[in-house]
Amino acid sequence: MGDLLALAMQAVLTATFFYPAIGRGAVFGNMAFMNVYPVTSHMFSHVHTIVTSDQVAQTAPWLLLDRQAVRSMQIPLLNHYNLLGMPQFLNFQSAPFSLPHLISYLFPASFGYTVSMFVGLFIAGSGAYAASRVLGTSIAGGLVAGVTFEFSGSLANWMGWPQGQATAWIGWIVFFAVLAWRGRRPAWSISGLAVSTAFLVYAGHPESILLDGTAVALAGALAAAAALFTGRIDRSRAVAGGMRVALGAAMGAMLSAPLWLPGAQLLDSSTHATGAGPYNSLPFSGIILLLVPGYVGYPNTGSHYFGPSNFFEISSAVGPLAVALAAVALLRLRKRLAPLALGATAVLLGVIVYAPPPLVRLIRAIPATHGIAMTRLLMPIGFCIAVLAGLGFSRLMSASSPPRGVSSPGASGADGAVRASDRPRRNPYLFDRVVFISAALAMLVVIGVLIIHREFGHDISVADRRIQLNALGFALASLVAGSTLLAVWTFLREAQLTATDSRERHAALQGAALWQVMTFAAAVLAQVALLMPVPADAASYSHRYFPTDRTVNQVQKLVGNHALAAGPAPPGVAAIPATVSNPSIGFLPETNIAYSVAVFASYDPMTQKEYLKSLERFGGVPSSTVLSPGILDPAIGSASIARLYGVRYILSQVGPGGGITVPSGTTLAMRKDSFSIFSVPGAVRLSVEPKSSVVKSAEAGDTSAGRVLSWRWSSNNSITASVKATEAATLLARFTYLPGWHAVVNGRSVPVRKAVGTMLSLSVPKGRSRVTLTYWPAALTGGIVLAIGGVLIILAMLAVTYGALPVERSKGARHAARARSVLAG
Repeated sequence: MGDLLALAMQAVLTATFFYPAIGRGAVFGNMAFMNVYPVTSHMFSHVHTIVTSDQVAQTAPWLLLDRQAVRSMQIPLLNHYNLLGMPQFLNFQSAPFSLPHLISYLFPASFGYTVSMFVGLFIAGSGAYAASRVLGTSIAGGLVAGVTFEFSGSLANWMGWPQGQATAWIGWIVFFAVLAWRGRRPAWSISGLAVSTAFLVYAGHPESILLDGTAVALAGALAAAAALFTGRIDRSRAVAGGMRVALGAAMGAMLSAPLWLPGAQLLDSSTHATGAGPYNSLPFSGIILLLVPGYVGYPNTGSHYFGPSNFFEISSAVGPLAVALAAVALLRLRKRLAPLALGATAVLLGVIVYAPPPLVRLIRAIPATHGIAMTRLLMPIGFCIAVLAGLGFSRLMSASSPPRGVSSPGASGADGAVRASDRPRRNPYLFDRVVFISAALAMLVVIGVLIIHREFGHDISVADRRIQLNALGFALASLVAGSTLLAVWTFLREAQLTATDSRERHAALQGAALWQVMTFAAAVLAQVALLMPVPADAASYSHRYFPTDRTVNQVQKLVGNHALAAGPAPPGVAAIPATVSNPSIGFLPETNIAYSVAVFASYDPMTQKEYLKSLERFGGVPSSTVLSPGILDPAIGSASIARLYGVRYILSQVGPGGGITVPSGTTLAMRKDSFSIFSVPGAVRLSVEPKSSVVKSAEAGDTSAGRVLSWRWSSNNSITASVKATEAATLLARFTYLPGWHAVVNGRSVPVRKAVGTMLSLSVPKGRSRVTLTYWPAALTGGIVLAIGGVLIILAMLAVTYGALPVERSKGARHAARARSVLAG
């Protein structure tokens, strides 16, 4: 019951994170960022922050698309709205089968993203609670661990991204792994480990899967090695425990195989493989961010970055209270394996994150590290410190056992008599408080030096100084409050232990119990108050969910089922590389999904690198001007190129002087103050081309070889078309070529070939034909078979375990009956 109440409190505290959305806005997600794009401009009064643009540029629209498909009982394999179609399920990050997303499908679409965020945070907090409890914390200590990890700067700030939702499962993985290692209810613990691991994968971030798995494996290996070295477990038991954990992890891989097995085939051919560049560490001075909620108060509203990197890459706050409690766990529980393993893991991961230049060069030599942002290890580091804080808090709140001979308060007579020699002269746990207060004082000195350095070492504005002092003031207040309450509780507990009169003992015990509750509540609330404001402020909120206006409605009606592309730069404006802040197509890439407008652009890690070669070769667009890791927004300057890629409309912006560049061969379809849209005659998604000159015929819009009478999406991953060819010809289908496309013409399977580097082509006979194109990778079938096998193994294990219980009970009942008969006899 106590654990259930603690988890209920965890849920209530999780809800406090969403005050900005509930109290001042309506939904989480930086919808206001769309204000800088022509079609969606003037919908919001101001842009709250640009740092969280990915929430509205990827997570929220993908969630909406996944919701529509899943509620229609389909697997969202394809995104039809960007480029010539993008992999949706297999881009990992859309995460349609992530547990937070699955739960969000039950709610109205406008609240889906907020619900997903809430569930993700609660999974993180409850998982840290469960992991700390199985490692020996009290209920109070578990709650301290839960809120510390849940609201830690790194996790809470990344929760709007797949990496945060993936790392949220680390606590539950540790919980079930520990149970499996110990052999307690092995069927249930192995099954729980498998399900938790699978949901981590389905959360959809390959790098986080690797980093989180490495962190958990490192902690487990250190604990197992220490157990073997100290003789606390023999080799056979260690091997058995390791096999149970490995079985759970392997079954998790089986359950998640529908995603990673076919998805891995697309990784190498996508821009995701280029990653975020070479591995770089953070400056060691950034470790101070463990103590304060931001870079001495940054970022806040209107602030975009702090330090040498993005806010989300460097934020790591767990608070000085958690660090002081972790110090208690490491110093006073050093003979236990869990604190040592967690502490060593945090240190080793910290060395990677804050590595000096020589170590950076060494790590860069490892091929697997290229493109992986090691700063995401701050989330597992936060988990380690949070659980250590829970262990330290449990140690501090522990009371020594009553002296031998002392009865419970209220006893009287000879039973309550105690000899003075039987009473301890001091509380044996007093040294724990000394350790905590010493660590707190050390951090007070560090924070004080930081204040002096910032206040007197830099010329900053009054507003900036106020922000900095507010952040540091929170840290100081949490330390002072925690230290004061602990000191008072220690004094009262000492009085109870050394009292000579029963009334004094009873009064002191009541006072100590009251202050213990107050100390526990203060520790939890201090962590929430200290850690929550900055991520809640940075994770922007919006007053409306993908709002619309007259201009958007007009664009929707005009474009319809066709595609919209960016036009050439206006006069006097140089062509610039496509970035997330380049409003060249009128919509922020991926938000167009929410408006059901297809655009020839994408902001997707699975953008195929073949697009770059194709556009450079056939469209004359240098690859350097169209790519910024995963962002593809090519400028289409002529009708011939537009027809080749099946783009019906081109949006050109009005330049600073009012001029506009008209794509050659197009006609005006819509004029607005800031942009105009031009129509491309003869642009279609499917066309019949002569086998001898597919590209030239497509560019010219030549229909002499035949035409497509009709076509439609029959499901998320299947197209049906009616084709009439005047000769044996090629059907050019302007959909992204991916492994797994299959074609059937008049009931017969025909091979699908790659055309123009990125499209599909297949042979069609003379006359009228019915064509069906279906996207279904063979590896997806294999993954589903593996997942079904994993489910059957789990069910079999649980059935055997559950079926054995009545047998055991019946044996016990027979033994009890036999014992009763013997006693009666």
